[in-house]
Amino acid sequence: MMHAWGMEQPSWSNGVAYGDLDNDGDLDLVVNNIDQEAFIYENQLHDQHFIRFRFVGSEHNPMGLGTKVAIFHGEIMQYQQHFLSRGYRSSMEPVMHFGMGADSVIQKMVVTWPDGRTSTRHNFPADQIYLLDYQNALEPQLEVKEDTRYFHTITSDIDPVIRHSENELEDFLREPMLPYKMSTLGPALAISDVNGDGLDDIYLGGAFRRSGQLFFQNPGSKLSSAADSAFVMDRMFEDTGAAFFDVDGDGDQDLYVASGGNEHTLENGGLLHRLYLNDGQGKFTRSNNLLDSVNCSGKVVAPFDYDADGDIDIFIGGRQLPGQYPLSPDSYLLLNDQGKLHKASRELAPGFDALGMVTGAVWSDHDHDGDADLIVVGEWMPITIFENINGRLVKVPNRSNGLEHSAGWWQTIASADLDDDGDMDFVAGNMGLNFKFAGSNAEPLELFADDFNGDDQLDVVLGYYQQGMLYPANSRARTLLQNRELREIIPTNNGFATATLYDIYGKERLQNARLHHQIFTLATSVIENLGNGQFELHELDMRAQVSNTNSILIRDINGDKRTDLVLLGNLFDMELETIRNDAGAGLWLLGQSGIDFAPVPPQKSGLLVRDNVRHAGWLQGRNGLVLVVANNNGTMDFVSVYPAPDRQATSK
Repeated sequence: MMHAWGMEQPSWSNGVAYGDLDNDGDLDLVVNNIDQEAFIYENQLHDQHFIRFRFVGSEHNPMGLGTKVAIFHGEIMQYQQHFLSRGYRSSMEPVMHFGMGADSVIQKMVVTWPDGRTSTRHNFPADQIYLLDYQNALEPQLEVKEDTRYFHTITSDIDPVIRHSENELEDFLREPMLPYKMSTLGPALAISDVNGDGLDDIYLGGAFRRSGQLFFQNPGSKLSSAADSAFVMDRMFEDTGAAFFDVDGDGDQDLYVASGGNEHTLENGGLLHRLYLNDGQGKFTRSNNLLDSVNCSGKVVAPFDYDADGDIDIFIGGRQLPGQYPLSPDSYLLLNDQGKLHKASRELAPGFDALGMVTGAVWSDHDHDGDADLIVVGEWMPITIFENINGRLVKVPNRSNGLEHSAGWWQTIASADLDDDGDMDFVAGNMGLNFKFAGSNAEPLELFADDFNGDDQLDVVLGYYQQGMLYPANSRARTLLQNRELREIIPTNNGFATATLYDIYGKERLQNARLHHQIFTLATSVIENLGNGQFELHELDMRAQVSNTNSILIRDINGDKRTDLVLLGNLFDMELETIRNDAGAGLWLLGQSGIDFAPVPPQKSGLLVRDNVRHAGWLQGRNGLVLVVANNNGTMDFVSVYPAPDRQATSK
């Protein structure tokens, strides 16, 4: 081919430029060579048509750089943008050249200048150089478009600015194999009308040594902070879960706050949960005698009248055991007995002991038998159902109900009848498919935990499959940080790169480990209730998988009588070998038929929340519905939800 082109000369070339050197309508080449004269190649193809354009630009862009030209001839459309540079210290002639083959007429030409001005011309001959003058272009036409976005960020309008400030803790020094910090799981968020004025108010939990904050909603965008001494006195706790409900039946909203984080131990009292009673005017006092001692690093607070006796009971989900990842803490059923919350798990829900690292739970009558069942999700947990049988919550085995391979890295769960068939379906937030790890039914993500080296410390081993072989999911450096004695088994990075987990730890030791978990899916999913105790998992659209989902809100946003989803998430505090999950920007999934949902891009929805989201909820304000988003170590986001009535001019 080089001989046919006439380019058979050997050289060491490092640059090329092209232009019509002999003005015959075709492009010639200039090739720069090192320690050799430059080559000039004359293009000797003369039987084809062409068209060329020169530009007279604006005062500040006299060469018209960046101008776009589209030409239409025959059945062909060609497009170019006017730039001279094609490489390092190389420049082409300031002319745009189109080869047209056998076509000798341009049916249409459209020129778009960098500022949006346009020129159009029809039916003119080829084989000429035309001058395109910016002064002859038409001003861009503006068309009036209706703003049809349903979400409108109003954070800058809120006064005062509400911010959560996280304390610093080096979690990884104590637990080098943690996947992410357990000390940054807050803040808690609770929303309700606590002072009886018909407007929702906000409780934002505090980090360790930072008190929780209560804000009353006022007219307009004003919020007033309640200087409540009860919250200030409890600033040594870290608030990771919260809920408003009427515990004592006096008609106002009391507050339950779950303590959590990784700063405290079960022995020092810093993980005790708290109950605050409302005086009816929004002033809260901590109660020490209406709540049995609940001592766990928690997150999930799920109030519901579980026993249908007219008062509110609570499920409390244990999130983690500080310093002992991935062991499972206890979870609790708190039964309301005339305003006092008693622990009733031992009698009514024995399966709550060491239930798992719970991240989400919903009360829902999944079997349509008239009583409340409980559906629980968590980290390294399957979707777990507790069926209400004569007042006892009995764990349903996932043997043949469609949830056999539902174990995931779940972060939250919400419920609604998504397909309008009369039973409750569920949406569960997971780590997403844009994550460092992956898991499937055939090749799950594996976790083993035990004291593998006899130092009385819990060791964590993570593994993944590749072509049927189980390999370590963490680096050699991180592995040796936990188990230094493995240097003799994996002395080099090269050896570690090909070693399986069985090579490093021994197959028998791993198979007999104290703890073994698997993850089969990392996808945020719909759990369709098929009836008769059967379920089916459906992965949501890929745009719902770009990051982890920590909060799911279900509502008909646009009034089309179909259920929509709002997903929010991200997780910034990953260990150093894992890129932080920060691709989530919030997502509105528009309900279609059945359990199908269509993602609405942010430029059309208006929803854009890129922060380190922990919790979100709806706030009913004087001006309508507002989405409130609690972010870790950041400003709280406020997003109003309505179709905008005003119109605005935008460039076409």
